[in-house]
Amino acid sequence: MPQSQPLGSGAVRLGGTDALRKMLTDLSSDSRKAIQKLLSEIGSITGEPATHTDPLDLFDAISSQTVGGIYVDVTTTRVQETIHKDAWPKLRPVAGGSGFAYHFWSPTTKQVQRLAVILLKHSADPSDNGIERIKAGYLVTTIHEMTHVAPAKKIYDHPEMNRAAKDLGARQFDDYVEKHCIPSKYWAFPA
Repeated sequence: MPQSQPLGSGAVRLGGTDALRKMLTDLSSDSRKAIQKLLSEIGSITGEPATHTDPLDLFDAISSQTVGGIYVDVTTTRVQETIHKDAWPKLRPVAGGSGFAYHFWSPTTKQVQRLAVILLKHSADPSDNGIERIKAGYLVTTIHEMTHVAPAKKIYDHPEMNRAAKDLGARQFDDYVEKHCIPSKYWAFPA
């Protein structure tokens, strides 16, 4: 359910879920295997397996829901008007970060739905390199937020996600994703 919103100064709009899906489709097989390994590790730690460990399959499962889904380019001031009203009861003020995710019961569908919101990112660097760095950040954020809701009903929390990444040799979750999916010139966590 792609949502477009007006841009503010320095905003880098990804352009909706189709652009995110293309980024996941373009991941190398090694990158996809690395994310599968990470999601399997989190499932082993928690005892709650992900419904899908392949990042593209997980994206498709979440984004194909009628009421939940993945929303991108959302501003913190327009979250409620962007997401479906069934998700409002669990909505909390956005405290910061680059996105959020949760499960909720939908009275419309009579099912548990998954929601992942990727907030609009900004860059002070209007060069192509600055824009590409922001797009890389969108990919890391998308994988991060999808992972929170990867199991059917449980939320994978940050300590579980970070423990799995550390068990696989990274400093923390986003570092693992970055090192396996993003060109090094765009890393937020240099080696």
